[in-house]
Amino acid sequence: MLAAAIFGFAFGFIGSVPIAGPISALVFRSGITGRYGRGRAIAIGGAIGEGMYAFFAFWGVGAFLTSYPWVLPISKVIAGALLVALGAMFIRRPSSSTKSDRADEADDPNSPQRGLKRSLLLGFGITALNPTLIATWTTVVATTLSSGLASYSVGAAGAFALSAAAGIALWFLVFLELLSRFRDRIHRGTLDRLVQLIGVVLVGLGVWFWISVGLAMRT
Repeated sequence: MLAAAIFGFAFGFIGSVPIAGPISALVFRSGITGRYGRGRAIAIGGAIGEGMYAFFAFWGVGAFLTSYPWVLPISKVIAGALLVALGAMFIRRPSSSTKSDRADEADDPNSPQRGLKRSLLLGFGITALNPTLIATWTTVVATTLSSGLASYSVGAAGAFALSAAAGIALWFLVFLELLSRFRDRIHRGTLDRLVQLIGVVLVGLGVWFWISVGLAMRT
């Protein structure tokens, strides 16, 4: 169990470093606008969702993809739509909050707490709606088990998943702390352009998911 936990934490932490997925992009956008509480909530929600996929992968759900090969293409279509929608939002509104958000904060003293709950659910929901993660974590689990240092058991699956979620959450908390320290040193226009660039990357990834499904169907 200890080895499974170490592998899970390491893969969770290191695998979250690139700003190339929807959760990392949302956390980054929250951080550069100074909404650190929202960023933390999104990160924790996403970590819980990804830990769930890590548990299922360790538990053997990867074999499900082998038995039902049509699941992966459908999941790629869903993930592609999600990435394109988020990318388009980043391109159109790189760092501005909506008027309705500001009005809610002014009118309702309980809105910050409610907003954090919504952000937590947003992070979890986006991750839960990205079933391609089961394929990613299946590969990670195969690497972990092939090392010979970890073996399959329900306890090991739980330790692996919890540690993976902890590693993911820790990276984002460190990332937000770094943003809070250095955000003011970067011009706002530069930050907006960076967010828009991330949006372009997200759209590109989403389109590539669709293209890969089309190419797979032709073969």
